[in-house]
Amino acid sequence: MAICGKMKVFNDVRPFDFTALESFPDSEASRTEAARIRCAVNVIQSELSGGEWQRSFWNQGLRLCPCQTRRPQGIHYHDIPLEYERDWHVAAQSYFVDSRRLIELELHRKPVPAYKPLREQVVNGLVARTYRTSIQLMSFPCNWVFDTSETLMRIVAELYVVARWLMELGQDDDFKKYAYFSAGQDKLYAEHIRVALERKGLSPEAVQAKVQSIINSGVGRNPDLTGVQFGHWANKDTRRMCADLGCEDLYNLVIAPASWSMHGMYTSVLKENLDTCVEPLHGLHRLPVFGRKPPISQLGVMNAVAIVDDILRRWIVHRGGSTPSARRMPGYRFLKRIELPERRRKRPMHKVPVGSSASSTTDARQLLTAKTAYLVEYVTQLLDAGVKDIRVPSWMTTGVDDSHIKALERVCRDRAAVFVLE
Repeated sequence: MAICGKMKVFNDVRPFDFTALESFPDSEASRTEAARIRCAVNVIQSELSGGEWQRSFWNQGLRLCPCQTRRPQGIHYHDIPLEYERDWHVAAQSYFVDSRRLIELELHRKPVPAYKPLREQVVNGLVARTYRTSIQLMSFPCNWVFDTSETLMRIVAELYVVARWLMELGQDDDFKKYAYFSAGQDKLYAEHIRVALERKGLSPEAVQAKVQSIINSGVGRNPDLTGVQFGHWANKDTRRMCADLGCEDLYNLVIAPASWSMHGMYTSVLKENLDTCVEPLHGLHRLPVFGRKPPISQLGVMNAVAIVDDILRRWIVHRGGSTPSARRMPGYRFLKRIELPERRRKRPMHKVPVGSSASSTTDARQLLTAKTAYLVEYVTQLLDAGVKDIRVPSWMTTGVDDSHIKALERVCRDRAAVFVLE
């Protein structure tokens, strides 16, 4: 190619000096030039793909040398020190209690209406789903790996957009469209189940019972009066909803990139599930990663918690309450309490070596003391607000001494309230 004048290079790239190869491999110049030419083999391969010579060359490289991958970069779950796990558990426990208290007080201030509750039910359900999905993400640091956290955060962000769009721009017909679209999907799913069960040879009675159970567990609208619709219930996608709300950055910077992980696009798979082989003779091919999780990152948790804070504030305003201060929201306080271990490296460590039995006992005792304090604070503030039905999730009492729980039950009885463990 060089002799025939068919090889072309950019002006700022030095052409190959093929005459230097006459002294290969005895001179330094010849070895340098040979290395430059070998680097161009990838270019030749791309231009002449499918040739027998190229296939033979790279397969020979596989026989000569084993694959080599880079050393994993970033912080992985098994690298998290015990000190950080302890502080994170305390911060997470505080977030659970703070957010639960905020929600319970708001529902006590304005109960869900019993007459025509559809509008309120839809909004409450979407906000609750947004909150619970974020809890699933932040509850387990092993979920903070990029591919998993982005998938969960994508769900949180889309729920936020739908809930906010309905609260700020939705009319009564939009709420009906949202509910009736789901009823149509229930009907369609029931028909698919009917066909599948009939194909398996089940009796008509068993098929009808299963189909009816699906209909009853759904929206509950009469299937004879329900049409099946396709597409989006509002006739606009998430991007257009974000444009209506003036939050295009949320879509462009959060939802769209997170969709790469959620839908398994090659960009996400390439970064999180394939490692580059650094053996020069293997052509930089990628190897699948099965036994190692990607590094953890707080990005998904930070976005999800911030989104939940915003939707809770908007939800309270939508229900007629006063706007809570952003700095007093549970997510803001949670993010102020935690930071990744790489930012703690300059901090002094405990005098007791991490991993020792004394350190583990101290950590457990501090966690239990904080948990008891949060439980007492949670019940006390609900009583002070006048709530008479105190419902406490079972996870809030796990490990708490029975004497403390019985004392809280007596306090609730003295103030004419009911203490219920869920």
